[in-house]
Amino acid sequence: MSSRFPALALICVALVSNVAAETIEGFAEPYKNVELAFGDAGIIARIDVVEGDHVQKGQPLIALDSTVLKATLAIAKKKASSSSAFDEARAELNLHNERLSQILLLRQRGHATQRELSRSQTDAAVAEARMRRAKDEISLSQLEYKRIEAQISQRRIDSPFAGIVTKIHRSEGEPTLVTDPRIVTLAQLDKLRVKFPATPTQAANLKKDQRVSLELADGGGSVPAIIERLGATVDAKSGTLEVHVVIDNADGAVRSGLRCLLDVDADHSNADRNSVAKATR
Repeated sequence: MSSRFPALALICVALVSNVAAETIEGFAEPYKNVELAFGDAGIIARIDVVEGDHVQKGQPLIALDSTVLKATLAIAKKKASSSSAFDEARAELNLHNERLSQILLLRQRGHATQRELSRSQTDAAVAEARMRRAKDEISLSQLEYKRIEAQISQRRIDSPFAGIVTKIHRSEGEPTLVTDPRIVTLAQLDKLRVKFPATPTQAANLKKDQRVSLELADGGGSVPAIIERLGATVDAKSGTLEVHVVIDNADGAVRSGLRCLLDVDADHSNADRNSVAKATR
């Protein structure tokens, strides 16, 4: 009779083992991590940030020297705003049109030859073409002005998002390098991304936009998160697919690089509520 108890104990252990929570781990990383660089060569005129600076979206960060372009822009602006050539061509056209009207009247009365009339008509047509060309030149000068403005704008980099400067690769006065064009590395930390390797079976319990609760392995409790996307393919070597989970880190409470655990068997429907409850204990 007593020999049955060890078997019963083994069965209980097996049952407990089967219902134990299954977790997968990943590491928190910046939601975005970009290396800012210029497409054109030039001398770095300004670096307006230092490592560790918090920057806002649209804040100026870096600029290349634009002295020559700015001088060219001033010339283009002068040409674009100058109407002297157009005014001269218009006055000449008015003069030829007036003369043509007079020749037509004289021709009707028999006091002008057909040759004189044809010559006057040609002069008026040429004057009209000159006026159109002068007008086109003004339009081209305006387009040239805008083109140079765009070139100058491309020689400045503003922050593409709110983040932290993590690395300055070059110094003011140095040229940009084709082999290593990086100047500033910027990380977005108000949101963190955690990539979890999950088997297809584990991923079956997860879905896009699902709210989950992540355990911080450093004893920092749990934080709410949301599944951003599930990998479309399974890696042939590991047999897993990537599950991208995003943590709202606006308060900066979670540091990048922390190990996070995701319980793939848990009911995450109340993830936000559970996390708040744990945080208040």
